[in-house]
Amino acid sequence: MRALISQTEKSKAPRGKKTRPPRQEELREIGISPKRCFPFGRHLSFSIDDGSVQMAAVSHAGRKKRIRDIRKVYIPNALIGTPGRDDFVANAIDDFVSEFGCRGAQVSITVSGKETALRTFLIPVLKKRELASAIHFETKKQIPFPIEDCIYDFRPTYKVVGAGQARFKIALQAATRRLVEQHLEPFRQRKIAIPHVYHVQDVIGQLLKYLPGFNEDGNYTLMNIERNHSEISFYQGASLEFFHISAVGSSVLRRQDDRSNFESFAQMLATEIQTSLDYYTGQYPRNTPDRIFVYGDLAYSTVTPALGSSSFLLRSSISYRRENAHIPRCCRSVCPLWHHRCAMSGWPTSCRQKTS
Repeated sequence: MRALISQTEKSKAPRGKKTRPPRQEELREIGISPKRCFPFGRHLSFSIDDGSVQMAAVSHAGRKKRIRDIRKVYIPNALIGTPGRDDFVANAIDDFVSEFGCRGAQVSITVSGKETALRTFLIPVLKKRELASAIHFETKKQIPFPIEDCIYDFRPTYKVVGAGQARFKIALQAATRRLVEQHLEPFRQRKIAIPHVYHVQDVIGQLLKYLPGFNEDGNYTLMNIERNHSEISFYQGASLEFFHISAVGSSVLRRQDDRSNFESFAQMLATEIQTSLDYYTGQYPRNTPDRIFVYGDLAYSTVTPALGSSSFLLRSSISYRRENAHIPRCCRSVCPLWHHRCAMSGWPTSCRQKTS
């Protein structure tokens, strides 16, 4: 008994000294870049939205690319919501394909809007088949659309290690079947195969790497103000983490000389930015972004610099800095159509297969 007591006493910490708890290993995020391929030949890209058709033609030779043409055709207001809109879009596609298409050319399209969704979450490192099964189960809980009515895919963006375990950070993207079919229909009618469909904001994230001083661990906020809506996107490095589609569009600014109209637009936009920023910083332990990169048509108008000096940006603690001059020409002209062929870029195998 005395021996047992003696052994117990020896295991105790000396008086006056406190034992330190074991140090917990810090979590580390290791970025996983999309798989790249180096295609050869001509590639055509199309982005169709409510107000325009954006098109790009690029010739690939491994790592080298040559931009043949970038074009944006605006749909007349009188045709929006009428059968004539589809004819206008079809003619724009026909003209571009006849001018820049060739035998064997690859064609891709992009989608975005309220019928698309992005979710990020952590999941244990699993084998390929087990991972796909776990993602399918998670999709039912995460995606706001019925799973039978949407097309989805995923890719790991980070490997999170620490605390004796490793997990994948998954970027899950989805779009309604209705939206994808709507964008595919003009090409089906022309028997143009579409092997790839991409999400606009996901592809644009790859362009951030061309910004001066780009940091893989940095936080970036992008805003695109379209005619009838605005898109606000948040990135860690080049990886999309959250985006918000707002109903505030540039159509509000029909009269730029009307000061009250301008102030109303600025206030509405301020509310949307602040709401998106509050949600993003609440969901992700990130530093508050201090800049907004503006792209699209409004980035070249006289309205945007004025917005940057408006009081709403000061109240939101965001300063505007115009960076378009440092982005490659293809990005400045038509961001959604820069082609970055990513394996598992956010769309399922069934969507990558040729569509007759």
